[in-house]
Amino acid sequence: MQKSLEKTVKLYEEDAYNKEFEAVVMSCEKDKDRYLVSLDRTAFYPEGGGQPADTGYIAGIRVTDTQEKDGIIYHYTENPLEPGISVQCSIDWKRRFSNMQQHSGEHILSGIIVQLSGFDNVGFHIGSEFVTLDYNGPLTDEILKEAESRANSAIYANLPVNVRVYSNEEIIDVDYRSKKEIEGPVRIVEVPGCDRCACCGTHVARAGEIGIIKIIKAQNYKGGTRVYILCGIRALEHFRGALESVDKISTLLSARPDQVFEATAQLLEESEEQKSRIAGLQTKLFEIMAEQVENEFDGNIYTTIMDDLSADELRQYALILVEKVGTCLLFSTNANEGYRYACASSEIDCREITVNLNKTLEGRGGGTPKLTQGAVKSGREKIESFIASLT
Repeated sequence: MQKSLEKTVKLYEEDAYNKEFEAVVMSCEKDKDRYLVSLDRTAFYPEGGGQPADTGYIAGIRVTDTQEKDGIIYHYTENPLEPGISVQCSIDWKRRFSNMQQHSGEHILSGIIVQLSGFDNVGFHIGSEFVTLDYNGPLTDEILKEAESRANSAIYANLPVNVRVYSNEEIIDVDYRSKKEIEGPVRIVEVPGCDRCACCGTHVARAGEIGIIKIIKAQNYKGGTRVYILCGIRALEHFRGALESVDKISTLLSARPDQVFEATAQLLEESEEQKSRIAGLQTKLFEIMAEQVENEFDGNIYTTIMDDLSADELRQYALILVEKVGTCLLFSTNANEGYRYACASSEIDCREITVNLNKTLEGRGGGTPKLTQGAVKSGREKIESFIASLT
């Protein structure tokens, strides 16, 4: 990076709604398969403070990322730009405005949660799926519901989102939130009655532009609480998709959308009952099959190749069969892993058979002296040859 470059003028701090602007290219350096372009001034917000970088265009060339280093903002482009020329620039406004909604919504909700709980907000990130907020203590459902209601009341009241830079002398008398110690003039974002926080990000002018603040879920995280939220456009898109899924499920269950939970719970209960009945019938079938084998088998090790038994079914049948024949080795077809096997015995150490089996048939598996399981890569012909060597 060029150390002689002057710091970039940050237009986004002066006006977060600046979508298009003109600037002069100060430098352009190739970095692998992309170019790092600095301008004398920019409305592109660089990644930082939990807010993602802006994207957009410089002179029609795509900007895929924006980063800041030593006060200089670098725009990652797909093609080079000549230093010294004036260029027309535009940011991806849909992305930017959504990030403004998320960031401003986070401030309002975080400030209220801190007021209600007394815990600190120690983390914030606008992710591709959800916005996450981290607190250094446990948050109850009651606190989260109350905070969500108050935060949305701030939206209904269309409270102003004020941004001001305080000097070192002025900031001494200001009570504000900050995740770290700050030196020099401090930029404060304030929503009256909700929050006052140090922040370098871009924000809406009034709370009404956020639209809605919705807590999606909360979970324990590093001894505290991580809260997942969505605001504005992203909340709308999330719930539009969720409601479409609910409508489809309600159609499948022949139940009203507000009765989907009860219908699903009933379906799961019926499914568990069916599974239990099937398992009982499966056991009876294996017992009948084992009795037939007992009547017909006269040898040391019973072996067979079966079709489409799961690993659990193969184990269950082997454990039932071993009571009739003493030692059994069962194979079953398995499309994903070639053939599965289960070996059970009340007379010998199954692991001895398994070691030889795995070596001969390219198998993997093991177990106890009484029961081993695994799978082999070899085909039916080699398996039949191995079975013949045992008998």
